[in-house]
Amino acid sequence: MSNLTEKNTTQPKEEDEGTLQLPGATYLIVALGFCANSFICFAFCYYRRIRTVHNYFVFNLAISDLLALVSLCLFLAFPAMLKTMSDENWKILEMFLIMFDTFCGSASVANLTVISYDRYYSVTKPLHYTANITHRKAVLFIVCIWGYALVVALLQLLYFVPDVFKYGYSPFLVLFNSAIPLAVTLYCYITIFIIASSHLRNNPHRSQDPSAPANILTKNLKISFHILVLVAPLLVCWSYYYAIIVVEVYCLDCIPLTPFENWMVSMMTHIMALVDPLIYIFLTKDFRKIIFSCFKPGNRPYSVSETFHLSTTRSTNAHASPGTGSETFIMDEDQMASSYRRY
Repeated sequence: MSNLTEKNTTQPKEEDEGTLQLPGATYLIVALGFCANSFICFAFCYYRRIRTVHNYFVFNLAISDLLALVSLCLFLAFPAMLKTMSDENWKILEMFLIMFDTFCGSASVANLTVISYDRYYSVTKPLHYTANITHRKAVLFIVCIWGYALVVALLQLLYFVPDVFKYGYSPFLVLFNSAIPLAVTLYCYITIFIIASSHLRNNPHRSQDPSAPANILTKNLKISFHILVLVAPLLVCWSYYYAIIVVEVYCLDCIPLTPFENWMVSMMTHIMALVDPLIYIFLTKDFRKIIFSCFKPGNRPYSVSETFHLSTTRSTNAHASPGTGSETFIMDEDQMASSYRRY
């Protein structure tokens, strides 16, 4: 994706031990990532009730992560391909791999941002959500995501114009692939947490026994944990990755990396391709029900989708604000849903 990515591909023989010193871990990431993302794709395509508007974006994220894992496989095969290529051909292949990796990473970041905004909109504008965010509009959003990723990847060709790449493309990449997505995601999930906490405090059906404050605190902690799980990967992995990328563009030797640290940075986007599906599988009841049903002989693989009924859920909390009548986002995660189902 930048000088760091180029360093991992242009000198495979000299730096193979440093950048790929953990081949077992690399292959494990590829295998688990393919399994987790393929499960999401299979569940979305096979189970009709899972095809909610929100899960369109989760499905698209799984596709982008699968492509990111494919790019990792191509990078692993790159040293072997060099043996049968001329210098001109391997330079073209190298640039293609860098652009493809940029394409996949940009699509994943854009998907994560759209998912956070989709959940934010479903919580803050529940009465307008089902009318404004339709399946057709979800597909349009997905097309825009891939269009954006393609533009960012093609701009990687500015590498051949050093000044423009250094002072134009690199800041653009950090701003639109890291800073803005992170700011939008944090704002959306913090707002969701505030609304969830408000509903817990203002619930008129809340028990009046002395343990009620403790129950509210426990639920707030659960909601905080789930939001932290959703935000932390984008905050830690992507921010750290792009920070290293930019520093290397301006000063290649400013951050000396050990072989293991170099491997971790070069693998950061591909580790996210494994982490993303695991988060949405274990935080979304729909996907968990499919997994658990596989271990219950005699049961139907899948019956009722919780997210299928989100658009019809209404709040009876008289103290809630007008914009929080139906918490369609929170109910998509069963732990968060416990804060709302009784309203």
